[in-house]
Amino acid sequence: MDETAGTNVYAIVNLAIRTIAKRLYQLNSDLAVGALSVSIYAEDTVTGTDIAFNDADPDTITSTTTDLSVFNSGSYLTVTGESDNNGTYQISSDTAPVTATLTLESDEELSDEAAGDSVTLTSIDDYADLPSDFWGLRPDRKTGKNEIYISGKTSLLDPSPGLSTEIQYTTAGEPQWFRIIDDKLWVFPPTSSDITVAGYYFQMPTAVSAASSVIPYNELFDDAITAAVKRWRTGSLDVNAIKALTAIIWDMVDSIVSKREGHAPPKLPQGVSWECY
Repeated sequence: MDETAGTNVYAIVNLAIRTIAKRLYQLNSDLAVGALSVSIYAEDTVTGTDIAFNDADPDTITSTTTDLSVFNSGSYLTVTGESDNNGTYQISSDTAPVTATLTLESDEELSDEAAGDSVTLTSIDDYADLPSDFWGLRPDRKTGKNEIYISGKTSLLDPSPGLSTEIQYTTAGEPQWFRIIDDKLWVFPPTSSDITVAGYYFQMPTAVSAASSVIPYNELFDDAITAAVKRWRTGSLDVNAIKALTAIIWDMVDSIVSKREGHAPPKLPQGVSWECY
């Protein structure tokens, strides 16, 4: 990739990649799909008077005798019994919990507090983070339903019927329903055992930032990206130019998807013939 044009080249390449990705999303194409794997853990609770809180960047929760290794990397826990730090926090996904220390994610903030109070730590059993590149669940092409399931089970999780159902099922058991809120996957009822929710989802493409960056989609759409760069080099990309470029990119994407996966956007007639035969 030519780096002499500076970051503007990367901006237009990323614009083209996102345009391709969104078209693949609209077409429900396998080319934009990844395997979903979200771990949600059964509730664990520990209580002790030897639990301390440390504003250490990353912040930590430590103990002298209470075993903190029962919690899981990347999961959430609530703190009660310690007025300055009561709340919900995420355990670091990069540092596994050990007996004496829980390291929190870098954006979590604790206040320094020595051990002494009777503190309870309780892990969250009804939600977990979605992948950072999550755009949306991939629906089944025939049914149009968003299909996800608990790994090892043979039935699908259904979308939540609504709040009235969610508030009735608060006792831990085997989850039956799910809801996506922001960047988290919720299950109802909360899980009574460690589970992994599996299925397929649409992936946000990784941004190109250097000459060594890998262009996604196995070179299938390099011509579309090249067309975008050429259009940018020969003139400004105003609103009309972007619309025209989008149409070009979509045509290129449609031609590949229709051959590779055997489906494409529906073709509608230009008009209705009222002739009688």
